[in-house]
Amino acid sequence: MEVAVSLIGIVVFLVLKKTVFQVDKGKALISSVLELPVDVNLVGFMLCMTTLATLDEPNELAPHTVLCSVLVMNISVLLWKYSCTLITESGVGVQFPRPILISFISLINFALAVAAIALPTVFLGASM
Repeated sequence: MEVAVSLIGIVVFLVLKKTVFQVDKGKALISSVLELPVDVNLVGFMLCMTTLATLDEPNELAPHTVLCSVLVMNISVLLWKYSCTLITESGVGVQFPRPILISFISLINFALAVAAIALPTVFLGASM
């Protein structure tokens, strides 16, 4: 129950971060929307660390799970940075020279975000 409440708190913070704390326009707005899977990856990493802290005796997969969580988070950040470089801003507005590539990268980044939450849940037994 504590994990679910903390995840709800993190989701509320992320929504506030995107809507209230920043008033972005143009490329910055699109970049912040594309950043959401990176934030979810960070939540997955924090879930991994919290689950390890609450376990009495970690299983043999614990070090590998932490390493995979860090690796997934780094790949997500790199994909986000690359997708932000594909966006251009001109006087007219935001332009997407390669929209299919940006969509594909965003889809991969979303899959990595789901994997970041699934890693501690499946391999460490985190309960929601």
